[in-house]
Amino acid sequence: MTAPLALLGYAIAAAWATPALLARLAELAADDRAACLAGRRVLMTALLAIATGTAIPGAAIPAAPLVAGNALAAAAHAVPARVERLLHPPGPRAAVRSGLPLALLSALLIAAPAVLAIAA
Repeated sequence: MTAPLALLGYAIAAAWATPALLARLAELAADDRAACLAGRRVLMTALLAIATGTAIPGAAIPAAPLVAGNALAAAAHAVPARVERLLHPPGPRAAVRSGLPLALLSALLIAAPAVLAIAA
């Protein structure tokens, strides 16, 4: 139930979004998907390793120093805030609290032209 509400929120935000906001929303969506597939702890470890250029314990790939031209996008988009979000994810009430008003606004925007056409 929360996934459709989240997608609706992303779609509505994209209508008024700047490229920077769209990049942040894409990172959040990617974080959510990766956390579902691999787990939050694995994702946090990987984000911190990418951001700091350190090795992941037990990984077969050694650490590579971060070079500005070769830095990954994940290291550029507020890694501490992303890790904090993974540590304390919003609960289902947060999705409903933000998704319900967006759904109502969408319904209003869709229905308004029809109501105005009938009234005219």
